[in-house]
Amino acid sequence: MTDNYSIFSDKEELMTIDITKINSTRINEKVDFLGTITGIQQPQTKLKNGVFVCKICLRVHELPQNIFENGYQQPTVCHECGNKKFELILDESTFTEIQFIEVGKPDSVKKLKVCVIDSEEIIDEDVLGKQKHIFGKVVLIENKNKFETVVVCQMWR
Repeated sequence: MTDNYSIFSDKEELMTIDITKINSTRINEKVDFLGTITGIQQPQTKLKNGVFVCKICLRVHELPQNIFENGYQQPTVCHECGNKKFELILDESTFTEIQFIEVGKPDSVKKLKVCVIDSEEIIDEDVLGKQKHIFGKVVLIENKNKFETVVVCQMWR
């Protein structure tokens, strides 16, 4: 399964950019920028790849998930028996931790939402107001029938 949220394997591919220039015209670009942390949300555990079993014939179905949506999607119909009832197999599914932060620039009113994925540390309030160097990929996510430009990040310093 390909992971739509894997960012990059080497820093050479990144484009250094001013935070105020990051918008929807840069979708799928890998970026490197400096920003001040202005807001932090609580981390969330999200289903990344769901493994489901049909409640009738016990056929196993694997379904990649959109980690930006609330809840999760399950298969619509079993390809084996036509059943529409499934159970999530927790110990065979994969999960990820995400945390949204808001980043800005001191001389600009523009704020940028950054989604930190699979960070080894929880980002807490002690980083508020601090400048961080962020490496990530610009993506567009749908939130309540509107689109939002977000940088998905797995690395920062």
